[in-house]
Amino acid sequence: NNLLSNAFKFTEAGGSVSVNFSLIFDTEDDDFSAPEKEKQFVEIVVKDTGRGIPSGNLNKIFQRFFQSDDEAKDSGTGIGLALVKELVAIHKGNIFVTSKPGKGTKFTVRIPYMQASAKTSEDEKGESVKMEKSATQINEESLRLAENFHSKIMLVVEDNADVRQFIADHFNSMFQIIEARNGEEGWKNALEHIPDIIISDVIMPNLNGYELCERVKSDERTSHIPVLLLTALHSKEHEIKGITTGADDYITKPFDLSLLQAKVENVLSIRESLKEKFSRNVVLEPTNVEITSPDERFLQKAIRVVEENISDYDMDIETFSEKVGVSRMQLYRKLHALTDMTVKEFIRHIRLKRAAQILIQEKLNVSEVAYEVGFKDLSHFRKCFKREYGMSATEFIAHEKNKKV
Repeated sequence: NNLLSNAFKFTEAGGSVSVNFSLIFDTEDDDFSAPEKEKQFVEIVVKDTGRGIPSGNLNKIFQRFFQSDDEAKDSGTGIGLALVKELVAIHKGNIFVTSKPGKGTKFTVRIPYMQASAKTSEDEKGESVKMEKSATQINEESLRLAENFHSKIMLVVEDNADVRQFIADHFNSMFQIIEARNGEEGWKNALEHIPDIIISDVIMPNLNGYELCERVKSDERTSHIPVLLLTALHSKEHEIKGITTGADDYITKPFDLSLLQAKVENVLSIRESLKEKFSRNVVLEPTNVEITSPDERFLQKAIRVVEENISDYDMDIETFSEKVGVSRMQLYRKLHALTDMTVKEFIRHIRLKRAAQILIQEKLNVSEVAYEVGFKDLSHFRKCFKREYGMSATEFIAHEKNKKV
């Protein structure tokens, strides 16, 4: 795909691109007397009549991030051919290139070929069935793992398709990947999907990375999302600008994928710590919070909506999200990211916290308190209260009395 893409990219209108596929023998083998021992290769040749590659660059084009001095608008970032070489190497093959500037380029890929032998014995058939079962079990396990991994979403915003694919391919086993070609598209995807992390290039059309980051961090719906900026601009000024717009981290191109992954893991680890902070300081003490960030403002609004409708046991998630001013999906993703709770758990938590406050006042009995905070089933209230506080409502009242003595 990459070789064909390059061939079309660098071949002008009226030129030609051809692909040949064949089975060949190892021409480097000196023992021609025993053809059955000769190695066989699948050979794929992609040839074009494009602009060609300067001879001085032929031995460099497979180096990652190598870029020609040619400033033409079609020049790439030097990632694709490096990946092609790595893929061919994984298959124990080789790739060769010949080119003449102004005439065209030919890439030849050779991969060792081995014909599969027919299995006829019963033992082999039995082994084959066993292997198929094992493969099925492995696939089922992979699907289960994938479901867990894909609970997290990564948004990759990059106008260069090669770099975007390079990042997506590396992280697709750990995240559900959403791609955007520019900042404006990235912003729309951020609002629609509420990702767990955003990796964004800086220099992009329509909306650059700094502007995207600032927009993400200033909007209550997305302010919690970590943003990691990528740029080819090597200077302290640009790095400072990236951090001051709210970026959680900053990495310069060319970058090593292991470093990028380490930064992603570090940023998400910090978010987990913040999640604990919000759960403890904001959710558990809803009416005594100093609002200092868009995230806390969002939580305060959500808490206020629950408190204003505390006795309405018919309030559903749709109504709740409308009152908070976000979509159901945005509400779920945001609350889960900040508190590790679902919407139902969050509402129930606030109701139970309010119930505890009323119980301590001893002005209403347990039944009245349950209805007051939106539980229409007393037994359900008792069950939820005990799960939340580790004791019954009556035991809780006695416990709080003893603390005051």
